[in-house]
Amino acid sequence: MYPIQQVISPVAFPNPTVTVASGIVIGTTQALPSSTETANVYLGIPYAQSPPVRFAPPEEPAPWPSPIYAQEFKPSCMQVFADFNSAYTVLLVLESRQPTMQRCRKPTDEDCLYLNVWTPGGSNATDLAVMVWIYGGNLAWGTSSDPFTAGTALAVRENIIVVSFNYRLSIFGFSHSPSLPLTHRNAGFLDQRLALDWVQRNIHEFGGNASKVTIFGQSAGGYSVQQLLAAPPGPKDRPPFRAAIMQSFARAFGGNGTANYLNAAEHFNCTEKDEEVLACLRRVDAVELRDYAAQAELDFAPVEDHHTCITNVTDHILNGPGLADVPLLLGSTRDELSGMVYALSSNATDPVHTTWHRVHDRLISTGLRHDPPFATTAEEIRKQADEAAAKLLSSSSSSSSSSLSKNKYGPLVRLASDIVFTCPTSRACNVTTASSSSSSSSNKRRSGVWRYRWSTEAAPPGTIIPNHGAVHGAEIPAIFGTYPPDMPADTLAMTVYMQELWAGFAKHPVAGPDFNPSEPHDQPTVADLWYNSSSHKVDVAVTEVDGWCVWLLPVAERLGFTW
Repeated sequence: MYPIQQVISPVAFPNPTVTVASGIVIGTTQALPSSTETANVYLGIPYAQSPPVRFAPPEEPAPWPSPIYAQEFKPSCMQVFADFNSAYTVLLVLESRQPTMQRCRKPTDEDCLYLNVWTPGGSNATDLAVMVWIYGGNLAWGTSSDPFTAGTALAVRENIIVVSFNYRLSIFGFSHSPSLPLTHRNAGFLDQRLALDWVQRNIHEFGGNASKVTIFGQSAGGYSVQQLLAAPPGPKDRPPFRAAIMQSFARAFGGNGTANYLNAAEHFNCTEKDEEVLACLRRVDAVELRDYAAQAELDFAPVEDHHTCITNVTDHILNGPGLADVPLLLGSTRDELSGMVYALSSNATDPVHTTWHRVHDRLISTGLRHDPPFATTAEEIRKQADEAAAKLLSSSSSSSSSSLSKNKYGPLVRLASDIVFTCPTSRACNVTTASSSSSSSSNKRRSGVWRYRWSTEAAPPGTIIPNHGAVHGAEIPAIFGTYPPDMPADTLAMTVYMQELWAGFAKHPVAGPDFNPSEPHDQPTVADLWYNSSSHKVDVAVTEVDGWCVWLLPVAERLGFTW
């Protein structure tokens, strides 16, 4: 078994060099701890002109006349951290991703459109599968330099190529500027597409096969994968990827983006005609613009442009052209929102119903901030959610075997997690598989769909909440092999399995992972991923996973968390 990645440092080998379309790139070589296995690593390759024109679509990079040294990460794109304003922020700040957030905070710059490539060292292969990672962060923060998502261990162990990239966020990536063409307003999504185009044009120089690309992302990165499936770059039957993985994808974006853009314009005295407002905001110091967006709690959801973003994906699948017809692996973690529940429970003596009211108020404010009749709609949903909660919490029918089920907040964690993640995942899986039986040949799906649930209670580095369960993002270090080597043996065994599972899907997507696919209109089981000393997965009844969705899916729909 290969050791798990912890601290990786350059080793004394000749620097690997490749020639891409824009020029020569000199990387470095990294080794895993206590191993002779190495990876060729290229950090900070420009995939676009950078810095980009603020709010504008990215442009291809100009040729560089002399070799560039791609041996360290470039700055993250500008990050907007609201001060505990959304359910999502509470979840991530107070749970398992503190090291990630610290990495995101510095350094940051608008000069950020760079990507990273990890390849197996000492290999002359020319046909390797490629996995392209898209980070999460509510489309407001996140970075490709997250230490949890370094690709060395995954590339070395599984003999594949790993790519990650930065893309613009918040107002910088999703400005809603009325003076821009509609199809230019999601600059962050356009960044993602240009990065995928760069992979298509250049990955062969690294030993990769451009026809063997799998895109995968978590949370807002999973949502980004969803949008790439719904509105794929290029011809629908020939997208720049052959498979996709959506991990804990969430549509938890609030805010009226156009109103927030104009709010920022007014704050910086940019109040002339649309074109002049745009020019004025482009002159504002980036740090000042970022800080105001955070301080004023300005959210910027993607714009529905039917080019990079489609809001009603369910209708798009059932009554429109459907998703890109590629194999799909999707799922969530069992205790996604445990961090939010504990953060809002102020102290251990709080009655469950008191914490529930705090939780659903936070979810409602997150889901409905873009809705004009906020008060009326919020009250309707609050009543609907309370009725569902009364049935479910009183029954205490959580069948979870987790440590959370042993304390009074366990059912509440499930309630919140089901609304935002589990039930939307169930809906996405059911709708996608339903298109396999479509009578229309234009959107009939032929590729398989597989669903999992991550239930391993392995505390990621930096977790500060006890009895956390299988939290949001907990599977990421397992997939990338970035748990410290002093983790329990069963956790290390699980990370080897997860790397094999994810990379195996990328290598052989048609065959799929080692569990049953979700059949049209019939999901008898979900693969529950956890280590029990004899296996790494257990097939559980879909009714055990989705049992509460009968009551909670309507709430998720009203809050805009579903497809």
